[in-house]
Amino acid sequence: KKKYKEAFALADKAIEADPKSSKAYCNKGEIAAHIGDAETGHAMAVKALQCDDKNARAHVIMAQYYYYIDDYKSGVKELNTALKLDPKVDSAYDFLIMVSTVQKDYKKAIEYAGLNIKQDPTSSHRYFKRAALYQMLKQDTQALADLNQAIALNPREKTFHLARADIFVTLGREKEALEETAKILTIEPNCGRALYLRARLF
Repeated sequence: KKKYKEAFALADKAIEADPKSSKAYCNKGEIAAHIGDAETGHAMAVKALQCDDKNARAHVIMAQYYYYIDDYKSGVKELNTALKLDPKVDSAYDFLIMVSTVQKDYKKAIEYAGLNIKQDPTSSHRYFKRAALYQMLKQDTQALADLNQAIALNPREKTFHLARADIFVTLGREKEALEETAKILTIEPNCGRALYLRARLF
């Protein structure tokens, strides 16, 4: 809490120093959105867009506000505007994935996840996110391929290995599931989930 108060204070100082800075309003808006203060985030996005209506970050913050009030249509419109202004704007695809998932349009969410990966193919978490979406559609082979890629990029992330162990169990590949749990225990020796899976499989 203290950290966010300090961040808000710094953002306010930046705005005071340059009240026409769209970037300064965005900085405060992103902090507000991060802690769930949608109203402040919205107010800062409005200010940022008044200073510069081509600020892609401001459109993403505005979309977060619409997501908060369940106006997904307006949120998607803002996100698409942000991506037109800056195809690499941070978080836009994450929110498009989120909206599509809430609406249970998993195929659309997977499409956005693919674009998110294309934007940064070195991000292990983007592959992990798409793997989870494939699992929702019971497309375990595709999910496994993405998890393999995520682990190749970040081999010591326990969550990725747990997800892969679960898929091996679903596919009836128990030997590989056991091997996966052994890998998990080298990362976290007391991992309860891995120990539980091993007890089930032995």
